Parts: sequence; structure tokens; C-alpha cells
Amino acid sequence: MIWPFENDTSAIIKNMAQKSIAFDKKKNLFCISAIVVAVAMIMMSLLTVQNIIHQNQNEVSGLHQGIFFDITQKDKENLSSEEGVQSIGLSCNIKTVEQNSKELSLIYYDDTMFNLIPDFEGKYPEQSNEIAVTDAFFEGENVPAKINTTIQLNLDGTVKKYTIVGIYHDQDASAYPVFVSFAKCQELRGNDLLNGYVWLENADTFTKDEAEELLSQISENTGLKDWTVSSYYDYVNAGLSVSNYAAYIVLAGILFLAAALVIYSIFYISVGQKVAEFGQLRTIGASKKQIYKIVLKQGYILVSPGILIGSIVGTIISYCLQSKGWSVFAFAVSLCGASLFGILLVYISVRKPARIAANVSPIAALKNQVETINYRSHKRHRITPAYLAKISFFRNRKKSVLTILSMGLCGIIFFFAASYQSSFNAESMARYWDIRHGDFKISVDLENDSENLDAVLRKEYFSDLTSVLAH
Repeated sequence: MIWPFENDTSAIIKNMAQKSIAFDKKKNLFCISAIVVAVAMIMMSLLTVQNIIHQNQNEVSGLHQGIFFDITQKDKENLSSEEGVQSIGLSCNIKTVEQNSKELSLIYYDDTMFNLIPDFEGKYPEQSNEIAVTDAFFEGENVPAKINTTIQLNLDGTVKKYTIVGIYHDQDASAYPVFVSFAKCQELRGNDLLNGYVWLENADTFTKDEAEELLSQISENTGLKDWTVSSYYDYVNAGLSVSNYAAYIVLAGILFLAAALVIYSIFYISVGQKVAEFGQLRTIGASKKQIYKIVLKQGYILVSPGILIGSIVGTIISYCLQSKGWSVFAFAVSLCGASLFGILLVYISVRKPARIAANVSPIAALKNQVETINYRSHKRHRITPAYLAKISFFRNRKKSVLTILSMGLCGIIFFFAASYQSSFNAESMARYWDIRHGDFKISVDLENDSENLDAVLRKEYFSDLTSVLAH
């Protein structure tokens, strides 16, 4: 606040700070580089984490909340009549067959499940000789990629003609699902048992425990005992755990300390080189507060391009690491966080050098200007590069210590980044994201009709798995 009896010198302070910035370009480059690196790392971390969480939430937004295993069409009707059930979809992963060097996954979907498939052309298979495929299926096949195309396939041990009545336009060229009719599913499996996928009303308002309690009540009412809660609630309400927050706080602290030391060292050295200049300003009437504002203003002038460039660089890196799950909200939050980080970084780093500059007196400036070196004290020493380096090191111990600390922290960050990739544990990552609760699925293609599942599990190559299950 400027009182009526005071002079408003803000324009003069800004002009002097800008001229000092324009004169010392090397200092500007080092400061902006430190700000850019720190802000880019923070921007990249914040944005990437939020994009991953947002992507997971988008992927499960339409996911079912529960699964009832081995049910019939009649059971579907009973489940649909239960209070709190929005819809039921029936599906079955029948088996996998080899066809023209491709593994075809035979799947049955009812109309509810088919309605969830995006970009589906044609109709659902209804007859035993009707199928629906993806675009990738036509690769290597001598048939046109269009509806009502006839193709010969061996799906049940005999080569038969099948009519393609639907095409799922999927971009994944590594999967080859083949959707068959319910009649074909019964023919291949020998029964009418399917898996029922349950969507609950107002599912996003439930917690996982509340959804599990509701599904348990539905199980008791219908007599269907084999059921489970899906992974919907593991992702829809996903957030950062305490350990995640702690890791990011530690990372931000290391970056903040390293960048702050670099910026502080640069301004400290700059102030030390301009003692005479600040003394002259004091001589012509500049107050301590005005000199403090001049140095502080220099930092604020540098922080704007540093935050801008750092945010752009961090955004580009984040997009390369995680191109899905982007949202305007996540970008805005990350930008605000990175900007606040950059402003606090510069303010805390420049504040102390600004105080040192403000406390410079005209007498100290004059002494600094005419100071001479006593060469007699060095007569007993041989002038060598090592001796000169020693003199320079001890002449300004604070500057030397700051330089060593900056280099040490940069080395720590470098070795941390170099060893970060090798610290990943594939098993722990898989358990955290995909099989967090010990869930797994095994598909077994029986070699002949004389074997059943129990006989296959007793084979030698399942011995390690059964021993793990026993524990």
C-alpha cells in the first residue's frame, strides 16, 4: 500500500529490474533452466497420474458391478425382477480354436451384451451357421470384409459354412473374437449355462461393501450362490493412496530443494558481484525496501517464462507417457499446481539474496570497491592452479558450499532417475493393478473327449500351480 505522502516508485523498480535482467543474460539462462526443469517434472507427474486415474474411471464407467456364474435364461429373468438390478447381460467364453494361423476365441453374447459393443455393423447371430467377427478376422482370409459373406470354418471338429452377419469395427489387430449364436453355444458346450453380468441401479453412489451387500441379498433371494463383485469399484473410486502421496511429496521436495539451491546460488553470486551498484543506489537515496523489491522483481520476471516453458514441456512428456484419459479439469489442476510450485520456488530462493542486497551500506560498497589483496601473505606458497583454487574456495565458503550442494543434489536426482526403471517389480505391479485381490482365470482346451478338467489339472505341468493354490 502506498500512503498519500509516499512516492510510488513501482514503475522505477520494475524498470531497473528489467534492465538488470537484460544486462546479465547468463544468469537469466541458468535461472530459467532450473525453473523449467522443476516445473516440467511437477507438471508431468501431476498430469500423468491424474490421466491414468481418469482413464481407469472412463474404462469402467459402463462396467458391470457383479457376475453370477453358470446361470440359465430363466435365472436371468429372476435376477431382472430383483429390486436394485438395472439390467442383466449373458455371456460365455466357449473355447479357442486354431484357424489359418489365428487363434479364434468363440464367444456368445446376448442382445444386452451386444448393445454395449461400440461401432457394430449388422445383426446379432441367431442361427447355428451365423457368426459375427472383427475387422482383424479378415486378414489372411480370401473373403471380402462385408456383411453376408460366407466362409468355411472348423469350429466344432468339422469344416462347415458360416455366414458373417455382423462386424465389430475394432482397432485391435491382435485379438480374433468370433461371436456365435445361443444355439451354437449350446451345441459346443452341451449345456445352457452362461455367465450373468449384473448392472445395479445408481451403482456409482455405492461403495464396494454396499454393492457386495446388495448382491449378497440378491443371491439369497434367487438361490444363485456362485457370484462375485466385479473390479468396477476398484477403479471407479480409485485415488492416490497415502504411500503414493508420500512418494510424490518426497519427489517434489527433492526437486524443490535442488532447484532452490541453484536459483539461490545464482542470485547470491549475482548480489555479491553488484555490491558497489547497490551501495550507489543507497547513496543516492534508495531505501532498503526498494532494493529488496528490485532483486525480488528480477525473480518474478524470470518465473513467468520458466513456468510457461516448463508447463509446455511437462505436458508434452505427459502426453508421450500417457496419451489416454486426458481431461480439461486434470490439465487445469496440474497447471495450477505447477505454477504455484514455480512461484513459491522463486520467492523462497530469491528472498534471502534480496535481503542481503537490501542490507548493503554505502560504506561496505566503497570498501568492496577499493579492496586490495595482500600479496605478502602468499610469498611462502608456490602459486599453482591447485593453490589458487584453494584460495578461491575458502574466500567465499558459503558460495562454495552452495555449489557443492547443488551438484550433489543433481547427482542424486540423476542416479535416482537412472535406477528408477530397474526398481520395477512386475509381480507387485500386477498384484496392485490387475490381480490385487488374488483373482485369476485359467482357460483349458481339452485335448480329447475322454479327459475332463480334473484329469487335466492332475497333469505334471499343473503341479506348481496346484501347490500354490494349496497354500
